[in-house]
Amino acid sequence: MNAAVFDFAVVGGGPAGLAACTLLAAGGARVLLVDAAKAAGFKAGEFIQPKVKSFLGQLAILPDGWAGVHLPVHGFVNGWASNAPQETDFIFDPNGHALSLDRRLFEEQLLAAARNRGVETRLGWTARDIQQAGNSGWRLFLQTGNDTVRCDARYLVLATGRSNIPLLRIDRRKFDRLTFVAVRLPIPVADTRPFIECFDRGWVYATPVPGNAWIIYVFFDIQLGLPFRRSLGSLREELKDCSRLSKFLDEIPEGQSDKLEWFSGTAHSGLADKTIGPDWCLLGDLAESRDPLSASGIFSSVRDASRMAECLLSGRLADKAHQERDAERAQLFADYLSNRHRYYAEETRWSGLPFWSGKGGFVGDSP
Repeated sequence: MNAAVFDFAVVGGGPAGLAACTLLAAGGARVLLVDAAKAAGFKAGEFIQPKVKSFLGQLAILPDGWAGVHLPVHGFVNGWASNAPQETDFIFDPNGHALSLDRRLFEEQLLAAARNRGVETRLGWTARDIQQAGNSGWRLFLQTGNDTVRCDARYLVLATGRSNIPLLRIDRRKFDRLTFVAVRLPIPVADTRPFIECFDRGWVYATPVPGNAWIIYVFFDIQLGLPFRRSLGSLREELKDCSRLSKFLDEIPEGQSDKLEWFSGTAHSGLADKTIGPDWCLLGDLAESRDPLSASGIFSSVRDASRMAECLLSGRLADKAHQERDAERAQLFADYLSNRHRYYAEETRWSGLPFWSGKGGFVGDSP
């Protein structure tokens, strides 16, 4: 089998993998991107702070005017641990307004940027097997349907999201059981500020998205069970103490219940035991994932990819540097867990109930 040979093979086409591809190719490397078929339908978006929007612009991997197709956000309402929500306004922020992303479109923008830089893409292909090839790098056996190809790469980048590390013997620890169920509500609302509210079994994050709609995320401990059925009536009943959200839900006619789009996923904090080796690295949520409260997902993923691409292109990754990077990451993650624990403890209205006494499904000793 004749194999195409690349400098870098990147498995995973989310923000971290796409940013890494583009930056490595911009540095003159031959790069392969492998990503399994994307799911059809709506994809959960993300709110990004003004400083993150500015950072993405400075990185110069997205086309001019990229931000204009996403939804501008001019403020935020935080109802955590208080019956009197704290309101933040971005009007005086030096970086301008925030953004609510159309996540699928955002990744299409990143993909177009990667292809413009000459990245070879294998979309809809699965890395069925990945093998080390002695001192010469990696062999990737890719499959789609009945077709199989082999590609060789000097260096392997894995960026496959919040999951176990595929095809490498590396442990990834989960530190909590936080899970979400979300629903897309097709309602235009004049006040487009995202907001957070808490209830007895978890917390809610609501954000507008392009297309005159809102996404309501409900976060809970999966071990304690789903706090409501996937119906508008059950959602209204179980979240009736969330005053701001209740006003939204009351605007939806009962006849539209069948038109609501539901989806779910994990939102746990996690950290891989090792994130880098002599000829491989992990990026994005696969390396480490944080609570959505941190609002750091895309920023952390793209920043991590930018730093790693710079190191790989400059050859500044000696064995000692591998250990130092993982030690530094572990310390920063321990600090994050302490902050997370402290933040959940601030919500005292239901402090005796399982979700809140368990700090959002935290697993292990208190940090």
